[in-house]
Amino acid sequence: MRDARDFAVALGRILGIVGLAAAGLIAGCRPAPAPPADTGAREAARAFFDALSRRDWDRAYAALAPESKARMSPEQFTRLAQNYHQSYDLKPGGVQVGPCEEHGPKALAHVTLTRLHPAKNRRHKDAVVLRWDGAGWGVELPAVFGRTGKP
Repeated sequence: MRDARDFAVALGRILGIVGLAAAGLIAGCRPAPAPPADTGAREAARAFFDALSRRDWDRAYAALAPESKARMSPEQFTRLAQNYHQSYDLKPGGVQVGPCEEHGPKALAHVTLTRLHPAKNRRHKDAVVLRWDGAGWGVELPAVFGRTGKP
């Protein structure tokens, strides 16, 4: 009887170890989670910087978040956007949007802009915060945009 009981205990331990190992293998073999659906934040950033690079001030202003539009008129924005464009000597259409990190109603887009006449650097890297207002993404301008040659 004792041999049967010892055998049952040993078998239970072995099956327990095998079960844990199998569960670990199954858990480790799950496919990677699907990337989040494109919500349009990346495209909104590209549209804004493309408009800036092409000196299309009206289109760039239209891409702003409501909070940014409330802080400045289209005329004020145009002056600041012209300063920004001149500071970086932007090539029309020379916009590449890299990663766009979305966190609920806010997103951060990383942008690389090509300069028309590069002095030292051919490219300028920038980042922009976007805000979802329920109807779409808009660019949230930093307070220093166009004032010191930096966004």
